[in-house]
Amino acid sequence: MGELTPDKLFQGEEFTSAFIRASRVALGTRQREKLDALRNAVLNVAAGMPPDENLQLMFLDALDLLTPWRLNLLDCVADPMAWSNRHDYPIHNPNTLDASVIFDAYYRDQLPVEGFVQQLLEDLYGRGLVANNVKPRGQIFPHDEKDPYPYITKMGRQFLTFVTAPTL
Repeated sequence: MGELTPDKLFQGEEFTSAFIRASRVALGTRQREKLDALRNAVLNVAAGMPPDENLQLMFLDALDLLTPWRLNLLDCVADPMAWSNRHDYPIHNPNTLDASVIFDAYYRDQLPVEGFVQQLLEDLYGRGLVANNVKPRGQIFPHDEKDPYPYITKMGRQFLTFVTAPTL
């Protein structure tokens, strides 16, 4: 790919589109977690590791609406054990992992209202990033029976990869 320079980057339509969309979203927030996710998304495009362009734009739009609470919960759903380890929160029974219960217990004193985690999950579910038993009549996402509830979807994993700093 050669050396990346601003001139070379902005010659690529995909990078320019992602940069402009991310910049618009960044102008509307002061939340560090969202700004970091936007930076990572642009870096992933620059590094040549973006998802399909349509998903890319959809994910950047989602970042405009997703709060840090939702991003953090999605990270927990993706890997509850790793999330618990990073937050130094012991899991007493790893055989019954439920990310929403873990997340709720960890943040119990900081949650603004009762049922907050359930609402966050429903929002993530509505975007196709997680699947769970929140909406029993909702779309069924294919998954491994060993997956805990809630579980992250393939699109949810693509989203997390897109908003996570690339390994260069």
